[in-house]
Amino acid sequence: MFRHRVVLSLITLITLSALVVIVTSLVCWHEKAQFADEPSMKIVSQVADHEFPEDKERASLLGHVGKVFCLATTPDGRKLFSGGEDGSIKLWNLSTGREISTLQRDASAIFSLATTSDGLEVASGSVDGMVRLWDAATRKEVGSFSASTKIVRCVTFNPTNTLLATASEDGMIKVWDRSTWKERTSLLHSRFPCSAVSFSPDGKTVASGSTDRTVRTWSVSTREEITHLTTIDLLIRSITFSPDGKALAVSGGSAGGPGGVKVLDMPTGRELVSLTGHTQAVTSVAFTPDGRHLASADAGGIVKVWDMNTRTEAISLHAHPATVFSVKFVGEGRQLATASADGLIKLWDLSLSSRE
Repeated sequence: MFRHRVVLSLITLITLSALVVIVTSLVCWHEKAQFADEPSMKIVSQVADHEFPEDKERASLLGHVGKVFCLATTPDGRKLFSGGEDGSIKLWNLSTGREISTLQRDASAIFSLATTSDGLEVASGSVDGMVRLWDAATRKEVGSFSASTKIVRCVTFNPTNTLLATASEDGMIKVWDRSTWKERTSLLHSRFPCSAVSFSPDGKTVASGSTDRTVRTWSVSTREEITHLTTIDLLIRSITFSPDGKALAVSGGSAGGPGGVKVLDMPTGRELVSLTGHTQAVTSVAFTPDGRHLASADAGGIVKVWDMNTRTEAISLHAHPATVFSVKFVGEGRQLATASADGLIKLWDLSLSSRE
């Protein structure tokens, strides 16, 4: 009798243990099923002190092979041109995030792009010193000329689309007549590479920046120098006028040190503010159309947006794991496009209004 009770107890214990295992398995399966039905969460970026949850990566565009050096947006904010190390120029639909077409393949690396203010044409500057013009609608090349024997680092149209300025590694700034593509003006910035050029919003002034740490401004009509600033203390990588033309943003880095952004009064060249916070060279700067915010990108993959009224940092994004070569606001400035050495173009939704 005793032996029979022991056997029954063992059977009961085994049965209970089996039931516990089965119930536990069912619970685990149910939890997994619940999570499987939920959309997976993607970590967009790991941002430091100024991360805001409403600033989202909206799309990641992959199409280039190698580094993406430059971006240009159409005025309506619907399309984006990109150029890169692979020598291709790609056109993207910003609503869908899909590539529309490739304008050029297997040429020299594209270092700079610019669209006309009407969005009808796009110009490219490349490693082989060539400038090429493209019809934005047909996506066909409509012209080309040799701008330099060195790399063309920057191209930009004036506001009326009658002139195109180029900056190249031979230290020259050249202004070209769009109707004939003949050289109209040739200005020697310095014997060091000239990395950036920008027209003022009224088209009367052109500004240039160089790796010799200087900024110059020139009169487009008289071709005479207006200012020559030698106290920037940055190996200049990018410059851009504010939309009202009253300020010039200058960015760059120092050998072995942090990067920075300086905003200068125009036309005096007096420093209005120095925006600090980047730990590596600042490669690109861009104003929103209303001039209330300025974006800056650096060699460490960080993108910052600054409030120009308070002159403080509004947003900081760890946008890419590698150098961001170009940053552009899209449309009215609520979206941002970034291009990087990681081969990606990213589109970001910003909520600047919630912080104003």
